[in-house]
Amino acid sequence: MKREWAAGALLLLLCLGAWLHVGHIDALTGTVSAGLERSQQAADRGDTEAALAALAGARAVWDRERTYTGVFLGHQERDSLCDAFLELEAALRRGEDPRTAYERLRFRLEELGRMEHLRLGSVL
Repeated sequence: MKREWAAGALLLLLCLGAWLHVGHIDALTGTVSAGLERSQQAADRGDTEAALAALAGARAVWDRERTYTGVFLGHQERDSLCDAFLELEAALRRGEDPRTAYERLRFRLEELGRMEHLRLGSVL
């Protein structure tokens, strides 16, 4: 009987950990997305310096979580998101139209959030 209780407790801990992880990833991607939105609004106004500053703030939020994301996320997902940050920064610095780069980075953030959410298919 003790084994069943231990297994049940372990299962509850795993569920709690998954729930906390998803909440943390949602908060992280939400904060980064808010900074990205501020950056795009500045770029739309033609204020490249403010757009770069807001983008740097969003990137700093992401970089502060490097240890967490390095443990709990796949390297390919992290790398593609970092590449999207660099691509957007380069487009802003070159004076190119950054809309595609903003959309690509936004897509990567949303994709990351979707991948981390629990679904029946991901459990089975």
